Amino acid sequence: MIPMARVPRESTPRNRIWPEASLTALVVLAACAFFFLAVESSSLASDSVPGLMSVNTNWEAWEESGVPLGPQNAPAVVSAFMDFTCAHCRDAVFILDSLRALLPDQVKVVFHPFPLYGHHLTIERAIAAECADQQGRFEEMVRVLYGRMETIGEIPWANLANEAGIPDYGAFEECTNQSFRAFPRILASRNLGDSLGVPGTPTLFVNGRSVTDWSLGALLAHIEREALDGRPQR
Repeated sequence: MIPMARVPRESTPRNRIWPEASLTALVVLAACAFFFLAVESSSLASDSVPGLMSVNTNWEAWEESGVPLGPQNAPAVVSAFMDFTCAHCRDAVFILDSLRALLPDQVKVVFHPFPLYGHHLTIERAIAAECADQQGRFEEMVRVLYGRMETIGEIPWANLANEAGIPDYGAFEECTNQSFRAFPRILASRNLGDSLGVPGTPTLFVNGRSVTDWSLGALLAHIEREALDGRPQR
């Protein structure tokens, strides 16, 4: 260690020491105050739940362009914008299934098809899910599409429909041969996501609030926050 030079006491007048020290202290205090105000402002903006952004208005109407899964009057609604070629969406579906299993009476998931432009057979996969929904097999087809994601296009659709338990393959095949324009929900979900600034998939909202962390623990925290918020059930 290099020894510090000893400064004679009389070399710095006392009337210069105190003003400089006071100025330094004031700068430090001001910086601390600014920091805590910024943190408090951020906390208030997200209602003190990490990863939870401000609420979007009229979010309850979003269900019209999605597929609701769960009790109609569930107090927590997770709006999920998903693409069937997205590996992270496959992970999110597993987490959402776990969430619904843990809170079957409190959570409804609204699945919004959000095909990503330029991805392999992305529209065809979304159409297949829509056609399966017409026969009450939407969730089953979702699991098949994600479970067979890498081989879609190589496996015959008849095999996939059979795996999803589609009762009438003839009707399913006729349905899937239609243009995507015959499925307004796909276009409506895509337009809704674009209007909300959805940057990619998966993108999740809890009661209209965008979440940046969709791990199971984080989603449980968001839903607990909604329960404590006292929002009346619909």
